[in-house]
Amino acid sequence: MRHSPTTILHFLANHYTALNGLFNSSKISRIVGDEQLHQHGLYDLKSKLLDYKMLRLLPSGDYRFEERYFDFLSFLISDFSLDLPDQLAKYKQSLQGLFDKLQQAQAHHDISFISERLIEEVMRFLSHLEDNTAALEQEVDNLRNAQKQHYNYTQQVKKASYLIGTFLQPLNLILDQHEDAIIHIIRRMAHFSHKKLLTALDSYEAAPYASLHSHLRMAENEVQHHLSKLVDALLPLLDQIKVGNQILKGLKFLRDDYSQGKDARFTPFLPKLHDKRGRKTPYKYSFELAAEDKIEEFIKRRPLIIHPTATPTPTWYFRRAFYQQKLAESLPIDNFFMWCYQTLQKEETAPVDLHKFFKIASLLFQKNLETTSLPASTTLQLDDTQLTIPHIKINPS
Repeated sequence: MRHSPTTILHFLANHYTALNGLFNSSKISRIVGDEQLHQHGLYDLKSKLLDYKMLRLLPSGDYRFEERYFDFLSFLISDFSLDLPDQLAKYKQSLQGLFDKLQQAQAHHDISFISERLIEEVMRFLSHLEDNTAALEQEVDNLRNAQKQHYNYTQQVKKASYLIGTFLQPLNLILDQHEDAIIHIIRRMAHFSHKKLLTALDSYEAAPYASLHSHLRMAENEVQHHLSKLVDALLPLLDQIKVGNQILKGLKFLRDDYSQGKDARFTPFLPKLHDKRGRKTPYKYSFELAAEDKIEEFIKRRPLIIHPTATPTPTWYFRRAFYQQKLAESLPIDNFFMWCYQTLQKEETAPVDLHKFFKIASLLFQKNLETTSLPASTTLQLDDTQLTIPHIKINPS
């Protein structure tokens, strides 16, 4: 029997606390037993859990927490487990495979279908990447808190090394470090869809490419955003935690030896145990304070140099109504894409890049325009790419 979505959502809302407890107790294996159902007050609701397909009965008599509900609860409580980079790498093959099919497709139905599948796969990849970034941020935050609390330095060094070697560096390779990386595949697809969009004969033919190009540009920006977090923020922070804890670990070894009188050779390098008035300092009882002060002694202070910053370039926004008015005032137009380029050139927010050009070119798909393709083309040099554009004449309808 198929239940309505509202029925299932009401059940989730009414029993959220119990389901959250069941979720936490089965995170590793996804396997649920009768004892866990009793523990979380869900045993009497077992038939509904099976009926709503939240649990699936296994031959052993236990139950498996269904992935779709498990993922939904993970999303609700922002509880994301780290996936190995190989699980993100699979998107390289799936995206490239769909892209190959799109390049070979001829019929409009096939092009539309493959474009939709590509958009869905890109969205799944971005969701997966976002979950992994959030999980890594949480892991790094936990390490920072552990460092502040002076927990076991050796374990912290091991954990930081593990996160760097197993996740951050491999993720960087998958996303951005070589020609077959995912971001380069996305850029090639965006370039292809843009070319097809510009050479389309009408809005019907252009529609799937317009939607695909828009999603791919958004995806490229999101991947860059996550790369910035991974490489510019989390990786240096983990390196700092790793190196800092290695230093603290060594100083702790010296502190312990010194306090036990094992080796007087270290005495000149360790903090004094009494201040100038002869009172005991915290160093005698708290190594952590001693280590931090000792590190401060060896920090070389450098002069602070402030360089003048360049005047920031004004941010460009696509004001559709404004450009629609400009277009209406310019009609008739013999070469629409050249008009787009020259309109952008006149503005102060130079340079003219592909993003701006594509945005203003989207005016072509207004319903009140009469377009005619001419047998000629022009090559334009934008700030970030070179385009060969067809000549399209526009008259008011």
